[in-house]
Amino acid sequence: MKSQRGITITGFIFFSIIFIYSCILTMRFIPIYLQNYTMQKTLDSFTALPKSFFSGSPAVDIEHLRNRFLNQLVVDGIEGIPRDALKITSNHSKYLISLTYERRLNLVANIDAVVHFDLQQSVGYSVQ
Repeated sequence: MKSQRGITITGFIFFSIIFIYSCILTMRFIPIYLQNYTMQKTLDSFTALPKSFFSGSPAVDIEHLRNRFLNQLVVDGIEGIPRDALKITSNHSKYLISLTYERRLNLVANIDAVVHFDLQQSVGYSVQ
């Protein structure tokens, strides 16, 4: 008589629950990373800004860069990023745009996953 091989119904249910829960978690994390990718592409697009975009006044340029970035977030449908997460510093004709934020994802009851993002991009023009 051959011995039976395989998985019991209890084992099958247990592994099915684990597999389904990991698929659900993956589906919940994907939008967070897609939003981060979109914001990184938006920051990368700032390197192609023409010199005529910059006025030469750091305070005015910083406000223009901030408004342009926040407007692009609205166009891309990205919500939940606090306005103070965006920091723009000036160094003569160069500007460093830093976006540091975190997203919280509720896993089960009072257990959350925290995903931290730190994006940076240098933009500006060269003085000749």
